[in-house]
Amino acid sequence: MAEAIRQTVIDHRELASVTAAHGVRIALEPLNPVSLNRKTAIWTMEQALKIVEEVDRQEVWICFDTWNVWQTAKMKGSSAG
Repeated sequence: MAEAIRQTVIDHRELASVTAAHGVRIALEPLNPVSLNRKTAIWTMEQALKIVEEVDRQEVWICFDTWNVWQTAKMKGSSAG
């Protein structure tokens, strides 16, 4: 998984360079594994935040989808926890 995150950071830095020229932002949405169970998926807010911090570009943000957060077991008040 660490390699996938490292490549994601590199890819999103490059993509942010392109989108910046057009005034567009990139939103990463953590998807609960129930929704999409793939190695390259960003499953948790922690993973998304790590990527956003490492990309370190103002064009890259997190899409905070309350349903996906609600399904995350470690989040206080979630349906899973």
